[in-house]
Amino acid sequence: MISELVLKEIKQNSFLAKKGYKKIFSLISSIFLLALFIFIEVILYLNIYDKVNVFANLNASLFNIVLFILFIFGTISSINMFYKAFFKNEKEKIILGTSPVSTYDVILAKSINIYIKLLIFSFSTIFVFSLTYGLKGELGFLFHCLMLFSTLLMALLMLLFGAIFVIPFFEIKKIVTRYKLVSFIFVIVFLVLASLLYASILNLFVNLIRDDDIGVLFTTERVELLNEIAKYLYPVSSFIEFSNLENMNINFVIILAFVIILYSISIFIFNKYLTAFYEGRLERNVKKRSSNYQIKLTSLTRALVEKELHLAISNSEGIFSFLSLVIIEPFIIFSVVSAVNLIFSTGNLNYISTLFPSIFLVTDVLLILLFLAVINTQSSLSLTKEKDTLLVMKTMPVSYFKQLLIKVLVPSIISFVSYLISIIILVSFGEIDLISFIFLLLIGAFTIMLLNLSSLYNDLKMKGASSLLTLILGFVLPLVSVVLGAALSLLVEAEQEIYVFFSAILALDIIALLFFIIKIKSRVTNLFMKYEGEAR
Repeated sequence: MISELVLKEIKQNSFLAKKGYKKIFSLISSIFLLALFIFIEVILYLNIYDKVNVFANLNASLFNIVLFILFIFGTISSINMFYKAFFKNEKEKIILGTSPVSTYDVILAKSINIYIKLLIFSFSTIFVFSLTYGLKGELGFLFHCLMLFSTLLMALLMLLFGAIFVIPFFEIKKIVTRYKLVSFIFVIVFLVLASLLYASILNLFVNLIRDDDIGVLFTTERVELLNEIAKYLYPVSSFIEFSNLENMNINFVIILAFVIILYSISIFIFNKYLTAFYEGRLERNVKKRSSNYQIKLTSLTRALVEKELHLAISNSEGIFSFLSLVIIEPFIIFSVVSAVNLIFSTGNLNYISTLFPSIFLVTDVLLILLFLAVINTQSSLSLTKEKDTLLVMKTMPVSYFKQLLIKVLVPSIISFVSYLISIIILVSFGEIDLISFIFLLLIGAFTIMLLNLSSLYNDLKMKGASSLLTLILGFVLPLVSVVLGAALSLLVEAEQEIYVFFSAILALDIIALLFFIIKIKSRVTNLFMKYEGEAR
């Protein structure tokens, strides 16, 4: 029974759900992106390692801190995976609540699937950094073997922490999503803190890359503070000391205690909680307050637009994904673009920008387009949030095409406003010139519309599952268009390069948008008639 449940969970992963050439393409692209990610993190870490090696014990402390940050990130990911696996699907709750399968078996099967994902994350980050650090520090073969063992156990601890903390996360989420004002305040506070943390980390990264700020960044007091902090980052510090053959007995006891205690707590509490959840004993009869919100039906079009705006803030999916990304977009784009420009204009990388002056523009445009892809592939969630009102949509006296067009236009306009603010900030601070601003304005408008159309089409056809089309339009097309534009710009005079570069990108976007509109216009009505919503 356990093996069948595990196999069922593994088969539900989006990669294994694909067939034929889509599975092959997804596998190849995933391996390529993973290899590229590992290559970039190794190169960056090697660069930082050499720069801070002049400070006593600082490399060891930074290695400890980096692994601890990755451990925290993995734990947060584990909490999110536990929530999606156990609490998000309402239909599965009903099925499992009445099935003869024990709750323990369900937990074990789903946990194995989550652990496999955490292992992929851990080996592509924690073990890669450990391998790089060990080779640079010439720590020997035994260190790498022990870090391999430690990586397996750290992934297990991420899993156990996820099982424990998903319970308060789920309870807090229910409270937050029940009250819109609380949700809004929570999101604003979270975004402010995340932005400040992101700015601090990005500033630290830029200073590490630049040669002239290292001495200012790492004063004697700061180095001593980092060395002291690194000692108490349990359980990661115990794993590292254990792998370095330092205080092996004590650290082995600490590691063993973490595993046994967390396993005992997680399996007992989570099993009890999930059993109560499946049996419906956690439901509370909350009396809904009557809402004073009324739609003024001056026209059907206005009513549909107001409904879409209401959906964007009435559900946690919109608050914590698309809407939050739109709010934070100007800050993120400006921070990343300005940091990249600063990196290429100072230090050793200034030599590259001297040989290839257009590298600023190419990098900036590619980053902006990729940010747009990440944000706008989430916008079609307004269709999944319709849920039980899908029947109303299909029976109201408004054409399906018009309803879906409004569903695309509303998030597109919201996203474009945020994007417009982003590029206005960039041109105001001199990160891009006026010509780039005008072209980016047009390219951004077409790109946003294309991405939102593809997201809606993907949702209608695949019911929210990731598709090859989303990957191509969201990430492959921007990369191809930027590379093509850069290549064509090399064939003309210097004063014409920027026009040729942007014209090539704009032309590809327009062609893709027209092709996509023609492709889906005749099929959208039929797809919507068959659409029954996402599993809940």
